[in-house]
Amino acid sequence: MRRTANRPVVTGRLSALTAFLFGTILATGGVLYLWLMLPTPAAAVVAALTGFLYVVVYTPMKRITTWNTVVGAVPGALPPVIGWCAAYGEMAPMGWALFAILFVWQLPHFYSIAFMHREDYARGGMVMLPVIDRADGRITGLATASTAALLVVTTALPFVLGAAGWVYLIGSLPVAVWFLLRCLRFAANRTQATARTVLRGSLVYLMAVMALFVADGVLPRYFSSP
Repeated sequence: MRRTANRPVVTGRLSALTAFLFGTILATGGVLYLWLMLPTPAAAVVAALTGFLYVVVYTPMKRITTWNTVVGAVPGALPPVIGWCAAYGEMAPMGWALFAILFVWQLPHFYSIAFMHREDYARGGMVMLPVIDRADGRITGLATASTAALLVVTTALPFVLGAAGWVYLIGSLPVAVWFLLRCLRFAANRTQATARTVLRGSLVYLMAVMALFVADGVLPRYFSSP
C-alpha cells in the first residue's frame, strides 16, 4: 500500500519482532499502571479489552470481511470509556454516550478514507467496503449517509440521558446536521472531492462536539455566578 509504504516496519528500519515486543511492553505496562494506580480495576479492564479487540480481532478481520470497520469502531470508541472509568471508577450514562458518539462517528469518517484510498486498500488485500463496492460506490455512499443520520440521533444522547444541557444540545445538533448534509452529497455524487469533504467535515464535527461538552459544563456556571 502506498499510504503505508514509508512506515518503519515496511521499509525495514524496524523489524517486525522489535515492533511486536515494543507494542507488547507498552500495552502491558499501560494496563498494569492503570491496575496498580487506580482504586478500581475498571479502567485497566477496559484498556486490556481495547488492545485485545484492536490487535487480535479487528486487525485480522481487515483481510476477511467488510465488517472490520464496524468491529474496529468498538476499540476506537473505548478510550473515553477508559478515561471515564479512571476518573469515576465505573461507567455512567455520560461514559456510554461518549462511546456511542465516537463509535458511530468513526463509520462515515472511515468510509470516506477507505473510498479515497480504495485502490490502495485493494492492492494491500484489505476487504474494505469501498474495495468490494468499487464499481460505483453506491453501497459506500448509502452506508456513509445512513451512519451520519444515526450520528444526529446519537449526538443528542448526552442531553437525553441528562449528562449534558441545552448549551451542548443547541450547539451540537446543527453541527451534526451539517455533517449529514455533506454525507448526503457524497452519497449522491461519489467522487474523491466529495469524499474529502466528508473526511474534513468529520474532523470539524468531532472537535466541535468535544468543545461543546466543555462549554456546556463551564458556561452555565459562569453566567450564574454572582
